Amino acid sequence: MNEHNADSPSSFEQEKTVEQIPNVEVLAIIGHSIEEDATRGWVPSRLIQKLDEEKKRTGVRDRTLGPDDERAYVGGGNAVALAAAEMYETLIARGSPPKAVSVVPGRALYLEKAPSDVNEGAVMLDVFRKKVGREPDAVITLSTARNTQGELEEHLKMCVERGYKSIGFVLLDLRIERAEVLLERLKADHPEFLSLETKCISAETLLRHRYRDEPQRLAHMEKMLAAFSASAAAAKTAADEKGGAEAIRQGTYKG
Repeated sequence: MNEHNADSPSSFEQEKTVEQIPNVEVLAIIGHSIEEDATRGWVPSRLIQKLDEEKKRTGVRDRTLGPDDERAYVGGGNAVALAAAEMYETLIARGSPPKAVSVVPGRALYLEKAPSDVNEGAVMLDVFRKKVGREPDAVITLSTARNTQGELEEHLKMCVERGYKSIGFVLLDLRIERAEVLLERLKADHPEFLSLETKCISAETLLRHRYRDEPQRLAHMEKMLAAFSASAAAAKTAADEKGGAEAIRQGTYKG
């Protein structure tokens, strides 16, 4: 008699997950905040990050911060870097490796006082490189951007200039809607982008794929993601993301 672990995905669910990992010519690692840790230096943010009294990102790792704390907000830099590595490894195993991996050296306002060589793209790329078994054929570092719109535009401009036809963006689930609406607006404003195939891929889906053969780690991750999704930090961030997406549609978005 075969036993089934209720926390383990069925073969159907695993096949569905694989279908959600598309082949792309370029894999873009999108900035999701970094933090300065007292012992490790600059690292990608946890699922949560700390805001200051003015509700702005601090860029400082606070190990005592909880997901329901008033100053907690969604980060996700480490999760996205790991997810991007999983997508890269999956496409290699499939025999369709990306032709390039691209990053933007994001310098949002919270990094103004950080050393000039510190940026979201470089820190997340470092984690990505440590998790993949083979160095990408090409790693493309683009021009600096201060927000998601600018970052997406840099990636699309690069694809047009270099002749790439498709690009995948790895993001947390709650950030995908706004990114997709931004991509639609960028294509409307820049006809040269219309021929590009753009895909937004769920970091959570990729992490489930990463641990698909490790039931205990997968169950632990699912429990962690469930608690995160139900947190005050996730609720606040999701509301802001939806508000941003609607503002883009209405033409009132300010970035």
